[in-house]
Amino acid sequence: MITDIVNKKKEFRNSIKRQIKAFDENYLETSNYMIFQNAMKLPEIADCDRILIYCSMGREVDTRRIIDAMFASGKTVALPVCEGEGIMHFSELRPGGLKVEGMYGILEPEKDSPVITPRDGDVILVPALTFDKNGYRMGKGSGYYDRFLKKRDFISIGLARDRLLVDSVPRQEHDMQVKILVTDRDILRFS
Repeated sequence: MITDIVNKKKEFRNSIKRQIKAFDENYLETSNYMIFQNAMKLPEIADCDRILIYCSMGREVDTRRIIDAMFASGKTVALPVCEGEGIMHFSELRPGGLKVEGMYGILEPEKDSPVITPRDGDVILVPALTFDKNGYRMGKGSGYYDRFLKKRDFISIGLARDRLLVDSVPRQEHDMQVKILVTDRDILRFS
């Protein structure tokens, strides 16, 4: 039952990680560029005054271009800060204020950065190893985002490489669906 789904998720994550590792640099860069272009077409991103976003690392879909574009358009940018035990908040990022200091080695704003209080309608980019064609994600397994997404009625957006999309990810009752999924080929919307 629960053990079965946990094991399925673990096997699925390992399979996706192997696929990501096998991608050549040309595909990564091309798909990053196309995902950025598609994300910038979203009226939700164009019209927001602030964005809750993660700073990509390694072979994750690149979010740094989006962060730069948000700063260039005068928007407030906030990054996640993991507090432990599945709890996180977002703090405002100042241009040039990144440093590796957070849990799991993620890039966070400086410690004295203002905490952003979430509100309904906030745009939030949700990280994942991959998504399925219904907007459900396979994260890294800590549950931080699933817990955070339940706090408000966010405009949740996932970024995914089309080659990694699957028909269905193994999921549990607490797993949250994004409202918009942006790939290098398409923009998918879910109710």
